Amino acid sequence: MCDFELFSVTEEEIECGILESSNPSNQSLCYIRNISDIDVNLTDVSSKRYTDILEGKHDIEAQTLLSKLKQDRILQRLGPYNVTQFEVPWSVGGINASDRLHEEYLNTFCAKFKSDVQRLIDKSLQHAEKEKAKQTSLYKEVLHHAWFCEDKCVSFRGREDILEKIREFLNDFDKREPLVIYGSSGSGKTSILAVTAKFTKEWLGDGSVCIFRFLGTSPDSSSINSTISSICLQVCEVYNMEPPKAEILDDFSRLVRFFHGLIANIPVNATKPFVLIFDSVDQLSASNNAHLMNWLQKKCPHFVKIIVSVLPDYYDILLNLRRSLAMETSYIQVPLLTIDMGSNILKTWLEGIGRTLTDEQFELVLSSFTRCPQPLFLKLTFTEASRWASFTNVCGLDLGSTVPQAIRLLFERLERKHGKTLTSHALGYLTAARNGLTENELEDALSLDDEVMDDVYQYWDPPVEGVIRLPNLLWARIRQDIDEFLTERQSDGKTVINWYHRQFWETAQTRYLSDRHEKQSRHALLSEYFQGK
Repeated sequence: MCDFELFSVTEEEIECGILESSNPSNQSLCYIRNISDIDVNLTDVSSKRYTDILEGKHDIEAQTLLSKLKQDRILQRLGPYNVTQFEVPWSVGGINASDRLHEEYLNTFCAKFKSDVQRLIDKSLQHAEKEKAKQTSLYKEVLHHAWFCEDKCVSFRGREDILEKIREFLNDFDKREPLVIYGSSGSGKTSILAVTAKFTKEWLGDGSVCIFRFLGTSPDSSSINSTISSICLQVCEVYNMEPPKAEILDDFSRLVRFFHGLIANIPVNATKPFVLIFDSVDQLSASNNAHLMNWLQKKCPHFVKIIVSVLPDYYDILLNLRRSLAMETSYIQVPLLTIDMGSNILKTWLEGIGRTLTDEQFELVLSSFTRCPQPLFLKLTFTEASRWASFTNVCGLDLGSTVPQAIRLLFERLERKHGKTLTSHALGYLTAARNGLTENELEDALSLDDEVMDDVYQYWDPPVEGVIRLPNLLWARIRQDIDEFLTERQSDGKTVINWYHRQFWETAQTRYLSDRHEKQSRHALLSEYFQGK
């Protein structure tokens, strides 16, 4: 028996658009229409379109909740300047433009809406002009990785032994080879390097400089060419050095030589060391033979430290590194988490969202974690457990015992919540696309999929006559539920979305593309779409 989640779409939109907005006064408008005498016109069959009716009378509970939403939550969040209220009398059949008072209301509403939107647009443009000077590509790239780093550090706990080894490496300036961190997918390498970046100044002093890239998390960190270009520009900015010319940025071999020369000439010393971090090299595209690792400086100047992290079994990256970095002291393997670490991390995450679990629920999560002590598995079980209520019975609950099983359970929940056809086809297209898809491309593909459209519009007609297209909100809801497991990258000059963790891609392949017919269908539609057929 399937569990269905019921919720008000309008309320969810208000929550996201107003109540959870970071700056609602500059982003949101609210218009409230009160029909003054509707309570005495409930016998009109049209009245149910304008108010909640229960057994021929006003639904008191619904009216109370609506009143709190309008008068308390919205007004308090937006302020009176961005909230406009209209009072209109009832007319037979509801709002009627032929009614003089209703005509005046509609004209006033349209004029007010137009002027308010123009006001917000003008205000936004003025703000954009002020910020334009500093909102360069490099600035946004550095800011992205800084925010990503901070996010990974928030809930980090444990791994003191590995962090101590990294600290010792950074302080040993006689070691001039890069340090390689490796471990299985979901083992926590990224979080370890995020904490390393955060604590560099504490370990090396205020004069130190740390530049880091979490590869594959942004369009400019998806290829080795754009990554090195961005790093070179940042180094030149930090140390007031001459940036590379355009012809160097366009020629990869020249760019690598410039990069090595730049690193060699950074004005560093014992009190001003330089640290460079490349996380998840396996997330780089294969362009310019990135996985051969020929671009990586194998012997660093004094007081310059380079750290990279890799998966051990993909693209032979670790093997390629071992051919040129022979010293075993240049490698640190990330082991599985201990139970105590898992328990502390889980408590921290729950505190971060203001949630608790019952003793039985907490024990169930930890019991599952003992079978797969990886950070990614713990994250997946936490995502599921955070949805539980205090009365949720743990009997019969399945959290899986491996990362693929936990991902499969997440996919099953998405299918129950958003519909199996829509979810399976959406994730199938995302997985089938070798380099990912843009938001518009994915929505286009779903809109061309007859099976999806038949499922979406089986109970109602498209809102715009003659235009049969997937409503944007449907994919947006799915993405919201899996956004932390997706990444944006650059492909063919476009920003595309794709799976961040390789195990998500592999599990999605098995679930949505293992059937020959389904696989052919997804690939065929994408092929025809990109060919313009």
